[in-house]
Formats: sequence, structure tokens, C-alpha cells
Amino acid sequence: MKDKAIKLSNNVQAIKNLVVSHGYNGNTFTKKIGYSNSIYYQWMSGKKEPELETLYNIADFFNVKFDDYFVRPNIKTIEEKRVKPENRSIEIQEDRIPYNDGELFHMFQQLDERAKDIIRTIIRLEYQKLNKNETDSIIKETDN
Repeated sequence: MKDKAIKLSNNVQAIKNLVVSHGYNGNTFTKKIGYSNSIYYQWMSGKKEPELETLYNIADFFNVKFDDYFVRPNIKTIEEKRVKPENRSIEIQEDRIPYNDGELFHMFQQLDERAKDIIRTIIRLEYQKLNKNETDSIIKETDN
């Protein structure tokens, strides 16, 4: 009896090609990158798809450009999956920045040091502003 051929997604096929072309097998690859063997075999069996952040980690591990190997999932589809069943009436905002933390971190890594310093400064200032607002709120509560 022949085994059914498994149709791998483009992203999983790309992972498989990268693993093989760099001389790894599944066990060695997962050990090196810090993922479990079971998740790798779930990808290869078509039971699970790697998350976007995982794909970025794999691209970084193999030192390849993400867009040369992987396909980004449809952002609207991802957002729709995040809507809880009890909140189905919530509409997805089309004007939101279509990046998750993994994508932002990956883009940040690609910047030169000057750009990174600017972003770090903005984040630090926003964080200080947030903490000041929280502190002011606590002071007002204790004054009352």
C-alpha cells in the first residue's frame, strides 16, 4: 500500500529545502534553532503551519532574505482568526499597520545603527511618558 503524498505549503517546502541544502536533517536543524522535533514533523506532515515569527527566525538562522524564500500570510486573515467568537461583530481595521511584533523586530534588525538609535529614543520617551502618566494617576488617587 502506497503512502499518500503530502502537499506541503510553500513555506514548509521552503523550510525543507533550506534544511536539506544546508546539510541538516530534521533533528539536527531543530536542535540548532531551538524548536522541538515534534513541531518540525508537524510542519512536514502538513498538520501545522509555522507562524510568521518562526519563519523570520528560520530566515535569520539560514542568513537568507525572508521574501526570497517565504510567503507572508494574508494579514486580514490573521486578524480575523484573532477575533474571538463572542466578538465576531468587530470589524478589522484596514488602516492599522500590518505588522506583528516579529515582523517589526525583523525590520528593526535590518536598520543601520543611526536608525535604531532614533527608534530606541522614541520608545524610551514614550515609555517615560507612559510611566509619568501612571505615576500622576497614582498621586491623584492618593491625594483624594
